[in-house]
Amino acid sequence: MMDFARRVYARWTMTPQERHNLRLANTPLAVISASLGAHPRGFGA
Repeated sequence: MMDFARRVYARWTMTPQERHNLRLANTPLAVISASLGAHPRGFGA
């Protein structure tokens, strides 16, 4: 239980840049590449 509390506290005290980097690290690559235009909308239709 203390490990959980430690992780929550660590996230609470992150800088905005650290939060941004963590969000990017947990975002699937397909979502990022699609937002950059790598996957055409009509693909497979």
